[in-house]
Amino acid sequence: GGLTSAQAQMHVATSTPSHLQPGAPDEQTQRPAQTPPPASQRQDYPIGVGDAIRVDVLDHRDEFASGDYLVHADGMVTLPLVGPFKVLGMTVGEVAVTLTKRLEDGHFLTNANVSVIMAGYHSQTITVNGEVRNQGTFILGSDQMTLQRAIQTAGGTTPDADSTVKIQRARPQPSGPTSGPIRGGKD
Repeated sequence: GGLTSAQAQMHVATSTPSHLQPGAPDEQTQRPAQTPPPASQRQDYPIGVGDAIRVDVLDHRDEFASGDYLVHADGMVTLPLVGPFKVLGMTVGEVAVTLTKRLEDGHFLTNANVSVIMAGYHSQTITVNGEVRNQGTFILGSDQMTLQRAIQTAGGTTPDADSTVKIQRARPQPSGPTSGPIRGGKD
């Protein structure tokens, strides 16, 4: 398939990155530590092919087999009681609301309390090229990928890498491609 907006190519040019040079500013001192919400709690992530969602219908576990469901190539998951259910492009909140309505409207359950969270991120990838040890395409795995984590996922930089990074998005952003030196703590 084609690239998604979450995919990016990162090209690391040549020489030692500034964040690896002796005396480079420590990332911790440049900005306060912030803990983003766990990926499974993000409510705005668009579900894609290959992702997995965890569905639980509280108080109805005997009637509805709660568990993890894989999003198939057609954007569907097959759920107990309701059968094939299209989730492609929806958020977990939208899936929960729609599933609750289908369960109640179909008279399968009354007062369904549906919980849906992300169980696995596999639809979004990132490609890392250039002066890294293992160039390639990697599954993001969560929505908490940073530039530094992407480079680490690719095995880190080679001794010839410099501090210039080019980020290329699959869909151009209003500001266009971004490039510039890596500075500790600056994404």
